[in-house]
Amino acid sequence: VLDDIPVQLDLFGNQEKKEKLEKLDRTVDEIRRRFGYFSIQRAAMYQDKVLSHLDAGTHTIHPHSYFHG
Repeated sequence: VLDDIPVQLDLFGNQEKKEKLEKLDRTVDEIRRRFGYFSIQRAAMYQDKVLSHLDAGTHTIHPHSYFHG
């Protein structure tokens, strides 16, 4: 996400946790840049036959709680 794009603030947000997640995202991006997109995937990609055949670069896989609270 670019720096000039607004970010929704979280009422109960934890800046330290946010910074850790951003660092994790940058690390995953760097590994994928160096070794290819499929070098790191969510575990769900390996447990589900349908998901394992999707192109993870063009599909987004959300945790179950993303849709069901």
